Amino acid sequence: MSPSSTTPTARAEAAAALVARSTAGHELSIVRDDGLYRHMRWAHPESHMYEVELVTWPGGMAVRGDIHDGYVFHLNVPGEQPDILAHFRGEPDPATWASMLTVPRECVTWYSAEILRRHIEGAVEDAIELDEEPEELREAVEEGLLTALTGNEDEQNTRWDAAEHEEADRTLLDQFEYEGFCFEDTYEWDLQDWSPWYMWACHAIRAIIRAYDEATATTGGAA
Repeated sequence: MSPSSTTPTARAEAAAALVARSTAGHELSIVRDDGLYRHMRWAHPESHMYEVELVTWPGGMAVRGDIHDGYVFHLNVPGEQPDILAHFRGEPDPATWASMLTVPRECVTWYSAEILRRHIEGAVEDAIELDEEPEELREAVEEGLLTALTGNEDEQNTRWDAAEHEEADRTLLDQFEYEGFCFEDTYEWDLQDWSPWYMWACHAIRAIIRAYDEATATTGGAA
């Protein structure tokens, strides 16, 4: 399991819901619209809460505001000056968009106890289906391991919080044993999910571009 999984995690779904709820009433202000050079501000007319600015230039885009440290995206297309907005229209695609970030992928991923749970449950079902382990293993794992996981998503406010939870949960995983059964090769499990801040930014970018396209279509500007 990895962040590129097609199965949305609760964290991703929560980010989409939060953006919709926290930006209700937001309006788009187009500060500059000069070809590939754009400056947009997306905010509530009576508040600066959850305000976001989006700036583009040939092959690049920056987004900042109430989204942690902000993010910069860049398209490396030699000899061309592409319109980066063309790569950000449609539904949020965090994996593809992350490949255009100017920072490493690790900067926008955090440990996810939900993904660990999926790995554990998958390994248990595989063992039972192959008749290698008894049905009782499922209950033993639930009571002896899954209920003890420390990775509470609500308590992960930073990457460092998430890293501490991952270390504790991996220790529990390594220590689990039931009638000779233990989890193997767990070091290969990718337990990272997109960070809440990054997912919030992805949904905000989508909303801003959609509002921009609607505004420029009405005024006859570029889409």
